[in-house]
Amino acid sequence: MATDPFAALEQDHRKVEQLLATLETCDEGQRGALVAELEQALTTHMQFEETEVYPLVSQQMGAETADEAISEHEEAREGLMKLRDKVHVQQFNDSVNAQDFTTTLDTVKQGITHHVQEEEGEVFPRLREQLDDETKKRLAAAKPA
Repeated sequence: MATDPFAALEQDHRKVEQLLATLETCDEGQRGALVAELEQALTTHMQFEETEVYPLVSQQMGAETADEAISEHEEAREGLMKLRDKVHVQQFNDSVNAQDFTTTLDTVKQGITHHVQEEEGEVFPRLREQLDDETKKRLAAAKPA
């Protein structure tokens, strides 16, 4: 049986969920490092999906499904920029309301949760079924660690 590249992507999802949960409860001083770690994890994951997986999604499920996923990635990137900005402002301005960060984090988390549910509930199962073993092996080999 071919290596399952989608299991590796699902592991990425679990790591991102863990980082988001930690960000919800951490001290303000830890936010900068955690946001940077979240941004790195998501950037690597999203680049792989956009270059390797979504062209296959477009072929197997239609361009609309791939385009929606790419739009959701853009929303995640915008949310990450906002989180980074909130952390930066809080470091230099104690009067910034911590609620601003929490509200932005909630928005990012909701968007990512929706995206993950679609991928794991619809996209990945369909690709697992429809892609041949050679394509799955190629994806698994191309997936960054």
